[in-house]
Amino acid sequence: MRRTNPERIQEALWWEERCVRRQGGYDLEMGNIPVSLRFLPKGVVYKLNKTNGKATVLKSCKVLTEAESGATSLEVSPIHLLKVGDSLAGFTITSISYGSNKDTLTVSSLPEAIKANTVISDLKETDVVLGFGYETLDLLDRESYQSVAPTLSVEEVYEETLPYFINEEIKAAINKYGYARFRIQ
Repeated sequence: MRRTNPERIQEALWWEERCVRRQGGYDLEMGNIPVSLRFLPKGVVYKLNKTNGKATVLKSCKVLTEAESGATSLEVSPIHLLKVGDSLAGFTITSISYGSNKDTLTVSSLPEAIKANTVISDLKETDVVLGFGYETLDLLDRESYQSVAPTLSVEEVYEETLPYFINEEIKAAINKYGYARFRIQ
C-alpha cells in the first residue's frame, strides 16, 4: 500500500453520458512526457505515433509576449508539458527557464513571428489525433505498462477546463478522426 498526498489536477469537463471512448485503448509512449509529471490529467490530447503504434501526448503552449522572426527566446504560459528537445511550430527547444507566471523557452530560431496569446503546438498536418484522454492517469510507476483510452466522441466540452491549451487546428484534427463539440460560451 502506498500513501499519497492529494494535489490539484485540472481535469476537463464534458457531457459524460454522451462520451464514447475508443475501445481497447493504446499503449502510452512515455518518452515525451516530463519526468517530473506525476499525473496526466483527463482531457490531455493524444496523437498516434505512426512508427510504434502508441499514443503520445500532443504538446502545446500559449505564447505570452510577441516574438519576432529569428528570435531565440519565447515567453509562454507555465501550463504546458514541454521539455528540452521538443519541436513545435518549426523550432526546437534547447532550454527552459521555469517561473511562477511564465516560462522562458530558449529555442533554435523562430522561423516566423508569433503574436501574443497564440497557441502553438507540435501538431503536423499528417498527424492522426486520437482524441482527449478519458481519465486521469497516475504516472507513479513509469516502468510499468501504461494504457490510455482516448475519446472517440465527446459533446459539450468546456474548453476552459482543459488541462492544456488547444487551438483551432487541434480542434479540427480531433474532429478529423473522431468528434468533439465544444460548448458555446
